[in-house]
Amino acid sequence: MMEYTDVHCQQSLYNMLERNTDSYHNIPLEYKTEKEVLPNVRKFGQAFLPYSPLFQGLLAGKFHSESNFSENDIRNANPKLVGPSFRQYFDGAEQIKKIAEAYGKPMNEVAFNWLRQKEEVTSIIGGASTVEQLEQNIQCTTWDIDDEMMARIDKVLEPFENL
Repeated sequence: MMEYTDVHCQQSLYNMLERNTDSYHNIPLEYKTEKEVLPNVRKFGQAFLPYSPLFQGLLAGKFHSESNFSENDIRNANPKLVGPSFRQYFDGAEQIKKIAEAYGKPMNEVAFNWLRQKEEVTSIIGGASTVEQLEQNIQCTTWDIDDEMMARIDKVLEPFENL
């Protein structure tokens, strides 16, 4: 019987547009990642892995103004990707995409790099369907977001702090 154990790693929903969100696929979350989880990660010296770092592909820059997923696609169950709030998240992602393009970087690299530069984030599990996607994901480790770019990103992300 295990009475107590140390927690060495935490994993929570966390990406540029879902930083302190209330739910995932309409499942209520009992935590706020930036406000509650990350301070504890720092306090207790834990590792942190963000869940859904590319917001189920939205932060990869591949979405169009209307999300038309195949019938069996799990993203159909995410009201943030198919419901009335889709437009807000899509518009935020499009603003990030424009910043990425202005710096000559792919959007997914910017999203991964933003996470990578958070001191609490120790690993990022980025799904890749092809070798090309994997290689592109790895490219985020070859450069850092500079202060100017981060300021532009932070301005876009302000409205998403509690979504």
